[in-house]
Amino acid sequence: MSESELYWTLTREVIEPLKQNPPEVLFHYTSQEGLKGIVQSKTLWATNIHYLNDSSEYTFALDLARQLLMEREKSEKSTAVKQLFERLLGKLERIRTANDYVISLTEEPDLLSQWRAYAPVRGYSIGFPTESIQEKLVTPDFIFCRCVYNPESQRELMAHILDGYVTYFRRVVQDDSPSVESEVVGKTLGMFATITRVAPLIKHESFSEEKEWRIIKTTVNIDAPIRKSDPVLFRTSNAGLIPYNELRLAAKDEQLKIRRLILGPTPEPDRALRAAEDFLISSGIRNVKPEKSRTPYRGW
Repeated sequence: MSESELYWTLTREVIEPLKQNPPEVLFHYTSQEGLKGIVQSKTLWATNIHYLNDSSEYTFALDLARQLLMEREKSEKSTAVKQLFERLLGKLERIRTANDYVISLTEEPDLLSQWRAYAPVRGYSIGFPTESIQEKLVTPDFIFCRCVYNPESQRELMAHILDGYVTYFRRVVQDDSPSVESEVVGKTLGMFATITRVAPLIKHESFSEEKEWRIIKTTVNIDAPIRKSDPVLFRTSNAGLIPYNELRLAAKDEQLKIRRLILGPTPEPDRALRAAEDFLISSGIRNVKPEKSRTPYRGW
């Protein structure tokens, strides 16, 4: 089995279960400016992962990988396998340099924590048919999966990656083999690339109520662990410039598919609801009746 085949096999084994049984509709929380931009451009913005609201991105995946590697290194008798562990431990921090781009969606249409974080006043929760999103993710650069919050599940997922590479490594390398160094380099590259693809899906269990699904535009593969992504766009925010990529949801001559639209907390809900309905109709979306949030929250 080649390095590339091993990489894709193990990557599929950990990713595929996280792609199963998505809900029929997934929701994206945004401001009124965001709603207008999404509907008119028929795109979603994939934000560079280092600029997301959650400052702990990658932290849990890296800490978990480091912990499992150190546990295995202590009990390992093979000098070749120890060399593999040591090399990967030295490379783990480089995962933070991966410039993946993320779109966050959730199973929850009307969640207080989401309103507070993304649309505290005059915001919207846009419900997209999941199938219409999946149709646009046709290249291997895209990952579309649910996030993993359970610590035990996270540990099993990371252990499967490490043990899969080590098992194959043992088959092809002995301690006195002249190919130890080249095999260590190759397997380190593979483990690094696989961990990097999975890392954005591992989140702290305190976020579990979000039931988040992520579209990840990855910049990592087995042939070039850190490579250039699509041309980077920039938007402004209170914190400065934010790099992002675009995901087109419909062609210019196609209608954007929206299943539901929930109006978030606002001081004038009836007026805002009428305006939202008029806006959708003027944009050619006539089959969606905007709804009011039932969340008792005042962000103004």
